[in-house]
Amino acid sequence: MNLSMGRPVCPISDSLHTVVKPGCEPGSKTAICVIIRAFSHYRAAGRLLLVVSFNENKVNSAYWAVHTRWLRSRVPADLRDWLLDAGSLTDRLRTACTGNFSVRVIDEGWQRPRRDETRVLAMRPSTLGWVRQVQLLCDGVPWVFARTVIPMATLTGAQRQLIHLGERPLGAYLFADPGMQRAAVELACIAPGQVMFAEATAGLAPGLASIWGRRSVFRVGGKPLLVTEVFLPALETGT
Repeated sequence: MNLSMGRPVCPISDSLHTVVKPGCEPGSKTAICVIIRAFSHYRAAGRLLLVVSFNENKVNSAYWAVHTRWLRSRVPADLRDWLLDAGSLTDRLRTACTGNFSVRVIDEGWQRPRRDETRVLAMRPSTLGWVRQVQLLCDGVPWVFARTVIPMATLTGAQRQLIHLGERPLGAYLFADPGMQRAAVELACIAPGQVMFAEATAGLAPGLASIWGRRSVFRVGGKPLLVTEVFLPALETGT
């Protein structure tokens, strides 16, 4: 599929199901209708219908869920293998790119990670972390947007070098460590209006309806860091 034409509006994970009602269509800027599986004491009633109104500007975080919670049919077939690949993304991109593979650093420095990131990393919300955002390119064209959050406590000992990667790919460092551990992969369909969408697609042609990403907590030396990778249209078109 050529993503430059735009994907459908993001589906909801298997734990949430969209309900189409007048004025409450999927992707509506004024409201979203979902059926949430009822809690155990509501099982006799089956499902609970909730209508939640919101300001689109306030709903700026993607919905991340462990990949097993997404129905296989809801994850784009042309991206499924990329999203669930357990190997080094850097190595796979080098193989797929018949030209020059490179890393472009967009931003890096001490920042307050987002709330969902601090929760995954068990960080206090006000704690600073080293945040690095890069593009992984083939012949100068962005194929993947990557965001890494490293808690301050991780940057001790041998892991201090993580803030001095420059234009070297993080994946090469992680997968060269025989003691590296990786938690379960989480997936998200990232839509316009969300912070991650704006960051990942900055400078790309407008008109995308959604993009997909994955994230995992890695441990090196027993210490955690969060790596998020968002797959961009040119990856599938090869241009």
